[in-house]
Amino acid sequence: MNIKKYIPLSEDYNPVSRANETGAGRGLLSAARIKRDEIRKQVESNPQISNDIKKDFRYQLGQTDALNFMIDLPGEARKQIEKE
Repeated sequence: MNIKKYIPLSEDYNPVSRANETGAGRGLLSAARIKRDEIRKQVESNPQISNDIKKDFRYQLGQTDALNFMIDLPGEARKQIEKE
């Protein structure tokens, strides 16, 4: 991932890298993990193709990808800090 594309200011890397350690960040990432796992379980147990986009498994897989992106940001910020 090119973190500079999504977090252009290098001074933001440190707070993002510590998101798992801070109250608000930890809570948000925990909620993202729970929601991702909930969607993944639903897609694996009952994948649907539907005209209702929110029920369609392709949309739901897109949601899990977006949640994985958010969950991965602290680690990617840490990697960028180590490079610099």
